[in-house]
Order: sequence, then structure tokens, then C-alpha cells
Amino acid sequence: MKPKTVSRIKVGPTHYEVVRRPPPITEGEETNVIGRTLYDSSQLIIADHLSPEAEILTILHEVFHAMMFHCGIKQHDEPFVETASGYLLDLIRDNPKLIAAIQATK
Repeated sequence: MKPKTVSRIKVGPTHYEVVRRPPPITEGEETNVIGRTLYDSSQLIIADHLSPEAEILTILHEVFHAMMFHCGIKQHDEPFVETASGYLLDLIRDNPKLIAAIQATK
């Protein structure tokens, strides 16, 4: 499945719409921002020019922000989110049996 086919992601109780658009992602932002989580409108905004690898990593990065928000964590440490999302991507890719076992328990 290609990342472009991901259009909705459930994080906690909220279904987020994945929206792809050209940068800048939000008005007034730096032009190098490639993702943003909008909690009020339940959207993950992703730059539309990313490679599949960069897009999936950006989606996971924004999912981490959404998880932290839903856990009540007010301060989001960007270096932590960046590192943790990369590790999560590796965990998912490197452990397909774990992912299948997790999915089977629902």
C-alpha cells in the first residue's frame, strides 16, 4: 500500500483526515515545515511533494503529536518526536509478526 492511499488515521478517540497540500503548510510558518497536526479540525496536513519514505515518516511524526495531545502532554519536544517516529517506523517494518499479533488481539 502506498502512503498516498492513507486518508484517515484514528488516534485515541479521534479520526484524523490526512490532507496533502503544497507548502507552506500553515500561513506564517517557515517554508521548510512539511507536516502539521490540526487538533481542532482533526487533520494531519502533509506536504504534497514528499517521496513515499518521507511522507510515511511525516505522517508518523504528526501521529506522535496527536498521541501526545490526546495524552494531555502540552509541551511537544520536537527532537523526541522526530526520533521516536523514526524508531516506530523501524519497529513496524522490522517486526511484521509483532504487528500481526497486535492486530489479531483486537
